[in-house]
Formats: sequence, structure tokens, C-alpha cells
Amino acid sequence: MKRVLLLRDPSKQRESKAILSPLKVIGVPAFEMRARKVKLPNRVFDYVLITSPQTLRFLKKLPVSKYYLFMGSSSYASSRVSRKISIILKDGHAKKLLAYFRKKRALNIYFPRSAEADPSVVRQLRQMGHRVSVSHPYGLHYLNIRKPVLSALKTGKISSILLTSPSCFLSLKRCFALREMRAWAVSWLVIGPTTRAALKGSKLKIHMASRPSLEGLRQLALKL
Repeated sequence: MKRVLLLRDPSKQRESKAILSPLKVIGVPAFEMRARKVKLPNRVFDYVLITSPQTLRFLKKLPVSKYYLFMGSSSYASSRVSRKISIILKDGHAKKLLAYFRKKRALNIYFPRSAEADPSVVRQLRQMGHRVSVSHPYGLHYLNIRKPVLSALKTGKISSILLTSPSCFLSLKRCFALREMRAWAVSWLVIGPTTRAALKGSKLKIHMASRPSLEGLRQLALKL
């Protein structure tokens, strides 16, 4: 049975292990999500963007909007928004989101997201002429994962490290130098283009899932 190392939010570890079966998953909590105070804008938007279920976990209420765009079916499943005004980008990622808005007229967009999220998506939306209001309903508290990761690598015969977000790789970079990570005899499996971009220039052995989901990572790990 293949053994893989999964770095993720502690609240998602049990669910992730079930989806990744029959892989033997060694879970290491990489960070904790912590709520931040947010004051919702008191106006109507053209679009509200929801890029992860975690956004809805911390943002208890959504502002009024003509449409609500969800990145992936799991994000929509966590909402109570009517399907009639919902757009779901299946297997969504940043490039797909930007492509959706590229040919649209100037819009008012509300974009709640993690305080640590890549700002380039917001910057590119604004360069297209859209007016983007950003809030941060939650942030990440990174954990010291050096000891548990080294322990897993030494005793677990790990074949792959699974990364479900850029934050997972950032948590490793806070504890290990790149030269250390390059010496590990593992494959690096990333969930999608946004996470792959976070590893650009790392010179690690990277493989990307054909679909940006845990199921996609599972299929990829079983193939390698």
C-alpha cells in the first residue's frame, strides 16, 4: 500500500483520509484557520466570488449580489445560495476564474478570501477594469511541522507529498530549506495550477492532478 504525506488544515484531515483511500495517509496539520472580524459592505454587487468552502465557514453572511460564483462544486455545496443565481466553475482554479471575467464589462465584485491568499488574482481582475472589494474573514496560523514531517519521512516510507494549496508548501518553506526538501526521495503531487505555481523554481519533482480535487490527487498517487 502506497504511503503519502498530506499537509492540511487539521479540521479536514479525517475527511481527506477517507477520500484518499486506499492510500495510507500520514496526516500532518500544517496550519490552523483563525477567524477575523469582517464588516460586510452595505451595497449590491454584480458578483460575489467564493473560492473555497472555508470562506463560507468563517463568513456567516453574504452581501446581496446579482450572481454568486463558486470555484468548484464543494464550495457551492457549503452554501445556501439559490442555484438560479449561482455559477459553478467545476474543477475551478485561478486561470479559469480570470478567463470567465476577461471579456465581461466592468463589474462590481466582492471577493472574501484568506488574508494569505495570492493577491495577483485581485490585481488582474482590477486590470481588466473590474471594481473588486476584498475582505479577509479568516487567516492562517502556521504550525511548526519540522519534527512531524521528519518523523514521517524517516519511519513511514513516504512515496509522495500531497499539497492541496500554496499554503501547504509555504508551511514547509517556513521549516525547511529548499536544499533539504530536494534531498527527500519523494514525488510532489499538487492539486492544481495555483499550487503548482507556488513551487515554481523549486526544482522539485512535481506532478499535477488532472482534476483539481482530492480525488484527482488520489488517482495521480495511485498511478505513480
